[in-house]
Amino acid sequence: MGLFGRKKKPVVEALPEEEEPLLLTDLAPDQPHMMMAEEPGKLWPISRIEAAEQIWGEENLGPGNLNFSMELLNPVGINSETNIVDLAARVGATGRELRRRNGTWVTSLEPDPDLAKDGQARSTRQDLDKKSPVRTYDPNEFELKEGGFDCVFAREMFYLVPDKARLYNSIVSGLKPRGQLIFTDFLVTRAGAVTADMEAWYAYETPRPTPWSLAQTTDTLQGEGMDVRIAADITDRYRDMIVQAWVGLSEKLEKGAIPRHLLKAVASEAERWAAFRRCLDAGSLVVYRFHAFR
Repeated sequence: MGLFGRKKKPVVEALPEEEEPLLLTDLAPDQPHMMMAEEPGKLWPISRIEAAEQIWGEENLGPGNLNFSMELLNPVGINSETNIVDLAARVGATGRELRRRNGTWVTSLEPDPDLAKDGQARSTRQDLDKKSPVRTYDPNEFELKEGGFDCVFAREMFYLVPDKARLYNSIVSGLKPRGQLIFTDFLVTRAGAVTADMEAWYAYETPRPTPWSLAQTTDTLQGEGMDVRIAADITDRYRDMIVQAWVGLSEKLEKGAIPRHLLKAVASEAERWAAFRRCLDAGSLVVYRFHAFR
């Protein structure tokens, strides 16, 4: 079933009962972002995915394991009838776990086409390619089916979207009445400020981050009619998750447990997160958890 809305703004529909999930159809092949998987210089080649898993654990590409995602989603009261869209699916671990635990159809969307491709391959290997597929999309140009979802979920992705006002408008339009938005994100402590530590971290990120402040985020959500129930600083916990991963990585290195062909990629990924942690330590960036109702 074709799900195109206006050109360059595909509509993601809610998942109907007893049918395969209706997902974002492929964008036009002339769109550069969608061609990234066919071009050299990928953001997420297999070596980087494997290196990230060496640091953070299987199917994890950053701080916080699958249990952390489940903890964030726990207040939703998820069951087999709940329609959820994950806008930062990475390799689709959250969607697959929700399917296994609750029988939930999850629309797992990932901005990077190589991560989405790898995530879909993982779903196929676990016989979940139909029930928990992973598809790519452009967070700068998308629409959700109006009133189609009980919950929109995303972990640490909005800071990379330049037009966050449009993003939040698209999300709110896609929520059912009393639908819930749950996400975590990196925020600046002073709106518009870019410190030397932040510039050092930005050098590792593509696209260039454009993090908002807490006030910018909550004011925009409230302006869209959202009831922001929780806006909690989880910086200390996030920093602890990074530290714990460093301890585990050190043990692996001492034991020679990391494949030699991944050592360079592991070092590069670790440097990226070390640069980010310096921003947390300097107080220029913080990590927040949000829970809002339409």
